Amino acid sequence: MVEQKSPTEIGSEFVRVHVQWVSGVWAHIQISLWDKHGEFYFLEVNPRVQVEHTITEMITGVDLVKMGIRVAAGEGFLSNKKKSNSRAFYPMRLNAEDPIKFTPSPGKLWDCHFPGGRGVRVDTHAHIGYEMPGCFDSLLAKLIVGVKTR
Repeated sequence: MVEQKSPTEIGSEFVRVHVQWVSGVWAHIQISLWDKHGEFYFLEVNPRVQVEHTITEMITGVDLVKMGIRVAAGEGFLSNKKKSNSRAFYPMRLNAEDPIKFTPSPGKLWDCHFPGGRGVRVDTHAHIGYEMPGCFDSLLAKLIVGVKTR
């Protein structure tokens, strides 16, 4: 049975995880669920930055990678005022792949236009003329879009 936690206990766990930043240890991401009755369920703690850290950054307004580099460099923890964001976020991955075999499709990127605007984040290394190698990950870009409602 998964142990239920009170909001005070959850806050204590957050502080414990948060303090590890100050100690110079990389961030630990805590994954939890709230059910429709407001009950909290702990799932796991990951001692690394998640692939999905971009969504966490958009929700909180905190650049987790920048913060980790600052802590590792001995500059200490940034005390940012976190923003509250009630938007729904949708992550998408744009890959250079064969649509039938799902294998990397190397070649030159002839045209490249990414969306922008409020609630849109694009993380990419791709540009017009980029030569996509066939021996590495086929990821061209991560696109995250935030909207007011689902």
